[in-house]
Amino acid sequence: MSKYLSKNNYKKVSFGSEDSIDLSTFTELNAETGRKGNIGITETGGSYRVVLYSDILSELNGADAVKVFLGNHMIAIKPVGTDTPGAYSVMKGGIIYSSDLAEKIMSLAAPIEFKTNCTTRCGRIKLVQTNEDDTQTVVIAFD
Repeated sequence: MSKYLSKNNYKKVSFGSEDSIDLSTFTELNAETGRKGNIGITETGGSYRVVLYSDILSELNGADAVKVFLGNHMIAIKPVGTDTPGAYSVMKGGIIYSSDLAEKIMSLAAPIEFKTNCTTRCGRIKLVQTNEDDTQTVVIAFD
């Protein structure tokens, strides 16, 4: 249950007053801190899923299905039709429900520690390449 704040629960102080706190001793937190990587690997109870973040989804023009190609410390993600054999479905929020794909990506990003019951961000977009059919393939590096 939420607790409502009222004037009785806190006091207001002016800058430089006796009760004010010197904020220069605080360390600034940045929204980007800890947000490294364009892919997330989520582990929930022994099953894994891959999360494609907004930069990748934007480059893939919101594709509903993708093919993933493994390289040396890299993967390439190419948008394809939903009826393409071997394609991964990209669900709401950029989630691909595939433990097998997640484990292969985890092996490429081996130095990174993937924790239980959380999402670990990894990989960075190395380049975006235009294909013959004017779609774009996103290449993600894990080095």
